[in-house]
Amino acid sequence: MCVLRSKVDAAEIDPNIPLLYMSKKNGVGIARPARSALLRDSKDEELRRWHSMAADWCMDHDQPFSDRLYHLIHSGRDREATRIAKDMRYHLMDMSDKDMAESVRLLSSRHEDAEVMCITARMLLNAKMLKEAKAVCNRLNGIDAGSGRPLQIEIALKENRIDYALMLARDGYAEDVQSGIALGVCLLESSRPEEALKCLRSARDRMIDEGCLYRMDEVMLYEALAEMCMNNRARAKALADAAIRCARTEAKRSMLRSIGGMLGCGSEHGVALEGVDVGDVQVPYVPDVPLEHRQPLESESPCQNG
Repeated sequence: MCVLRSKVDAAEIDPNIPLLYMSKKNGVGIARPARSALLRDSKDEELRRWHSMAADWCMDHDQPFSDRLYHLIHSGRDREATRIAKDMRYHLMDMSDKDMAESVRLLSSRHEDAEVMCITARMLLNAKMLKEAKAVCNRLNGIDAGSGRPLQIEIALKENRIDYALMLARDGYAEDVQSGIALGVCLLESSRPEEALKCLRSARDRMIDEGCLYRMDEVMLYEALAEMCMNNRARAKALADAAIRCARTEAKRSMLRSIGGMLGCGSEHGVALEGVDVGDVQVPYVPDVPLEHRQPLESESPCQNG
């Protein structure tokens, strides 16, 4: 219990066991001083065994996939962890959880797997762990420069190296979605909204053609900012509202709403997207989906083709 991220239901535990406490929601946990002492004094092998048991407990008790993944990583069951990380990559790359980002970084450090590194770098960026994201990105560039370049550009932008980022984006543009987003954002940051809008629209069209909506919300928000720069306020508001409604998690919606507020998007949930035409593309409705670890990728993914 001392390694579990979740509370255990009180009905499953003998309440007379020492060191336990009852939470207000009928859960059981280990008192913090005892928990810290147990974790500090336990051997690595014993901790791995506990995490392995916790991973199995998470599966048997329908806990969030992220909790199971966390324990699989810390138990050393890397094959299972890698499979779940790849299957649920879009959910992971929407997270801003520092503990999960650090755990997936641990997994990526043990293997030369470009896809896991890409997931890791994105999670670290979301968690504002820029130094760690840069280190992972440097490793990724040595394995798969095509995947690493867009992330490297985002890092350069966060470091306010706009000219350098734009140079990288122009050199690395491959007419695909991710390099298109990177170039569009760089152009927007360089006060070139017309060029940025053209690039971002192209990336959005390509997303629709490929059947993948990952980062669609971000692209529409960048489009909204470009439209605002050109004083097209009505269209900027429509795009920002659409971006908020397209976001798959409440955390992402909150982030987009905070930016969209600058464009006059005051609604809590944005506009209803069904049937709303944003430009020449009908933006599909993307509902929230359960994050169960047992679900296949097709049911959790915003990409129809995986």
